[in-house]
Amino acid sequence: MDIRNIKIKTKLVKKPVKLLHITDQHITGAYETEDELVKSEAVRREAVFAHIHQLAERCFERLLDIGEKGDFDGVVLTGDIIDFPSKYNIDYLAKKMKEFKKPIAYAIGNHDWCYATEKSCDATRDIHFPEIESAIERSVRMHAIDIAGVTVATFDNTAYRVKPEQTEFLREQIALGKPLIAAFHCPMAVDTIIEPTTKIWKRPSLMNLPREIAEKYNIPHTVADEPTAEFCRLLGESENVIGILAGDVHFNNIGTFGNGKTQVVSAIGVWDFASAVTLVPEEA
Repeated sequence: MDIRNIKIKTKLVKKPVKLLHITDQHITGAYETEDELVKSEAVRREAVFAHIHQLAERCFERLLDIGEKGDFDGVVLTGDIIDFPSKYNIDYLAKKMKEFKKPIAYAIGNHDWCYATEKSCDATRDIHFPEIESAIERSVRMHAIDIAGVTVATFDNTAYRVKPEQTEFLREQIALGKPLIAAFHCPMAVDTIIEPTTKIWKRPSLMNLPREIAEKYNIPHTVADEPTAEFCRLLGESENVIGILAGDVHFNNIGTFGNGKTQVVSAIGVWDFASAVTLVPEEA
């Protein structure tokens, strides 16, 4: 296990709050009774993420065990925990969410709800989101849970944008006045992440990307529309927002946004990476 330790100092907590951040687990299972296309996708994708002799499920279970038995207040999952919405993967996710005995937040990733053969669009979301929501017993578009007095608010931003109702949900959570961590799959385009994302993925597919960079790489959907721009502004300027947890790009990254808030991006969980993020009182 390669679990990096990150401390974020903040005046918003009175005692340390420790979160285990897991992302991009890419579980690739399928039942023998499932469609042949689903089974072939499972074989193909398992080969992509094969790591020595261990299965993605085994990695995930070890990480969850650390989160449950270690000195963590809760776990935050930021997407692509499953690699596609097969019945096996949905059942597996439901089982692990039910078994976990501490607070656990779940932000959906693009692979969680979409097969490679499907179009990534709202129509596909409408097909598969209910399956994921049944497994995790909460909305995947947006929800909030309390972990040791800190609100962890999760959002679907797998289109690199958010909907107006998600921005309003964020505004409502901020208005409650509690310390808040936002969790979503696709990182915000902070200065430290644009170059390495471009180097690895050949284009910087990130939320709230500057227009000139988006146009250069022909990815206009990453430029913030009005709800997304307001969403990012709220995160950056609101006094009770501590920071962001995100995944998607498969490498570790730390950056700042807004008035000095921290974005933590964790590396790929299927290869045994995770982050222990401790919120520490500023005077500590």
